[in-house]
Amino acid sequence: RAPLKVATWLSGTGIVVGLAILVFGVNTVIASRSDTWRRAEQATTNLALALEQDITHSLSNFNLALIAAQDAFRLPGASVLSPSLRQAVVFSRATAQADFGSMFMLDRDGRVTLDSNSTVPMGLDVSDRDYFTVQRDNNYTGLYISRPFHSRVGEGEPSIALSRRMQTADGEFDGIVGGVVRLSFFKHLFEKLDLGPHGSVKIMRTDGAVISRFPPGNVAIDAEMPGSLVLKASAFAPSGQFLAPPTSDRQERLVSYRVIEGLPLILNVALATEDIFSGWWYQAIMIGVLIITLCTANILLSLLFRHEMKLRLRAEALLTDSADKLAVLALTDGLTQIGNRRAFDAELGKVWRAAIRAEQPVALLMIDADHFKTYNDTQGHQAGDEVLSHIAACIKQRLRRPTDFAARYGGEEFVALLPNTEAEGALEIAETIRTTIARAQIAHPASPHACVTVSVGVAIALPQHGQSEALLIQDADAALYRAKQTGRNRIDFQKAPFALNQSRPFDIDQGAWLGPLIEGDAAPNAVRPPQIGER
Repeated sequence: RAPLKVATWLSGTGIVVGLAILVFGVNTVIASRSDTWRRAEQATTNLALALEQDITHSLSNFNLALIAAQDAFRLPGASVLSPSLRQAVVFSRATAQADFGSMFMLDRDGRVTLDSNSTVPMGLDVSDRDYFTVQRDNNYTGLYISRPFHSRVGEGEPSIALSRRMQTADGEFDGIVGGVVRLSFFKHLFEKLDLGPHGSVKIMRTDGAVISRFPPGNVAIDAEMPGSLVLKASAFAPSGQFLAPPTSDRQERLVSYRVIEGLPLILNVALATEDIFSGWWYQAIMIGVLIITLCTANILLSLLFRHEMKLRLRAEALLTDSADKLAVLALTDGLTQIGNRRAFDAELGKVWRAAIRAEQPVALLMIDADHFKTYNDTQGHQAGDEVLSHIAACIKQRLRRPTDFAARYGGEEFVALLPNTEAEGALEIAETIRTTIARAQIAHPASPHACVTVSVGVAIALPQHGQSEALLIQDADAALYRAKQTGRNRIDFQKAPFALNQSRPFDIDQGAWLGPLIEGDAAPNAVRPPQIGER
């Protein structure tokens, strides 16, 4: 039981450790996902901030150039300068950035009166453009950024215009100063970004008109998006983040937006959650497979260990049981199923030593079947075996205590060992055994009694240190010899010489002891022990 409990405890510990590893792995993967999401939030915020700074810097410089052109145009004497000199003075701060187009002056009717790219005004009428009409119809709008349009000069590139209102000293509208910014400016900014396969960046006006988007997708230039989540969010905070639900492409996105300070523009950067977690999924699957494999192996090994331990303990129990059975068989007489000579020798030694320690007497009964050789010769060996089994059963049944021991001493001879037994008790058991066998009336024609009988020699001793248990066997054997010499079917009793050296025969026919105890050696003691063939 103890090894099985240890095996169960170890197996349980292994399973708990495996589950702990699994829990730790799950927590690690979840923590890694949270870290990946936080890094994505930080990345989109940083991208939006960097783009805002670039756009703000470029457009603010362009706005300053417009203000400078407006101031220069109103300088005293500027109107009398030659066209080329006037152009140089008015547009002295015009930017040379590649994606920025020409700066121009429009009169109150919307015609180009001055252009930074030409000394000869084209007289082009753009009075229908919103960057002119808004400034014309409103007293003050400051810097206005138009909706996207295709330019009417050159190759008609998609562009936006920045305009500022010009007015007379009494506040009357007097035209505008403006400049063109090609949408390629935003494209060149956006295409440098690594937004993943499904990421996007977009800039729109605060009224929802889309100015530029990358990748272009299916959103057209100047498309109206009044219901955009970005517009709704910007109404509450100038910058922030939110998780946009899937759209037509079934992609959920993390969106960071910023209202560009000083400009009526909103910038938003979006990363698809699929792209954010693509690397994390690979790592999570690898870690998950590894942890599940380790946990499964650990749990299976723990269970296998317990199973193998149970099998081993079961095998050991079977071996122990087999060994015990073999030990019993080795000490058991195969015919009579009582102890054999080896078992008797071992038991006598153990009882003898215990009696010395306890200072208690030991009695030995030596029992022999009368005229057994004749019975065997006339009735057959099988009948002889049955008689021996019957005698052994009678002896075993008459031994009343667990400490009493019966054995087959050899051939037709049996012994009964009785620890801590006085003479009266030993003689009573001997007589019970003798009478039980005689009353069974097993026919024996060659016997004077006409049935199977036994003779019993009884010896009793009080063992002392240094004395051998062989002396008790000799006395019991001598008593048995006397019983057989005096007529068989009898009991003869003798105390060991080293104890009280007394003997008293028992008359079977009269059922009484023959005379009182006689001090000294009785005459029968001098008779030599009989040989096996003489019994």
